[in-house]
Amino acid sequence: MVFVDLVSSISRALPWLVAVSARRPHDEMIFGSKIGYAFFSPNKSDPTEPTELENASTWSALQASPLGVVGNGRIGRAVGQITYQRFGSEIVHHRSAPPADIEFADGGRRLSFEEVIAARAICFVLPWSADLPGQIHRNKLTQVNPETVLVAWRRSLAIERALSYIGQHYVEPIQLCDLAKVACVSKCHLVRRFTATLGVSPHRFQLLLRLSRAKAMLREGTCITHIAQGVGFFDHSHLDRSFRVLLGMTPTQYQQTVDR
Repeated sequence: MVFVDLVSSISRALPWLVAVSARRPHDEMIFGSKIGYAFFSPNKSDPTEPTELENASTWSALQASPLGVVGNGRIGRAVGQITYQRFGSEIVHHRSAPPADIEFADGGRRLSFEEVIAARAICFVLPWSADLPGQIHRNKLTQVNPETVLVAWRRSLAIERALSYIGQHYVEPIQLCDLAKVACVSKCHLVRRFTATLGVSPHRFQLLLRLSRAKAMLREGTCITHIAQGVGFFDHSHLDRSFRVLLGMTPTQYQQTVDR
């Protein structure tokens, strides 16, 4: 699988992942890729600090394997510490933030983004880092193994409710006020927490889901003119603009890359 498709698959899988994370102790097939997941419960005394990594048993195959951590901050640091201490994994990471950001403990090595995603296993830490769109564009055709991909995030019931709703209705217009009611929080709080958890706004996340479905249809050979309205875009031009902005290529160019 190429890197740009892997990131899309993760975005599209998130509504499903958060829906099952609290009640299924194992991985399942998602869009043909086995994506492992784990999440941190918030620390009641300090919500910015993660506590125990739940569902970590799904990561047991990491034993003494190099783990590339895409993302940093407190969640990235916690992933590195736990997988190093529990499984003896060698941690390699890419820093997108200034050097003043939280350091990885236990000897984690800082490498280039390309070297990190070449590790035997990759953990994507949410929220998405600000430089990820640029890295996707530069490495979009890099081959990665989706069978060894892990995702980690900090749990938030409000965000999980919102993700589940967006996952079910992403083709339809979604009003922020309706989404806030589903999440049982105010509009301002929803946008702030959603962005802090995933690194994108609710509207941008919905757009990513639409693009992910559009790319799946392109890979299936569906005619481009039939895709736009089928995934919630106004017309072909709207689909084309979104592809250019978020993926750095047109739908036609994307289809040509997967046909090679």
